[in-house]
Amino acid sequence: MTERERAGVTESLAQWRGLAKDSPAHEVARTMVNRLSVAKEAGDALDALKTTLSPKSAILIHPSVNDKSRAPKMTENAERSADTMLRDLRQMNQRIAEVTSMLPEGSRERFTRQTTG
Repeated sequence: MTERERAGVTESLAQWRGLAKDSPAHEVARTMVNRLSVAKEAGDALDALKTTLSPKSAILIHPSVNDKSRAPKMTENAERSADTMLRDLRQMNQRIAEVTSMLPEGSRERFTRQTTG
């Protein structure tokens, strides 16, 4: 979702909220407020993910992203490879926890439910 699209959703949401507040019985206004609220929530979550997972962040997380050298064979340095995999797994879990904490409450529960099986 682009910044322009997110701004459009935010503006539309404000207008529909105003209409729903003025006419509480207006079914279309309430429906649009619900839909646009979900769209805004999704856009905010995507933006947070995009910011967290930007190429600049990827370099800080895993310096070998730009490393063009070949990976060592699996039989060489097996202990070192296991340590590297464990470190990478911890970093991935940390990133997932960071992203999860940025999600709104309802999205956080759905995300956690989906990722845990």
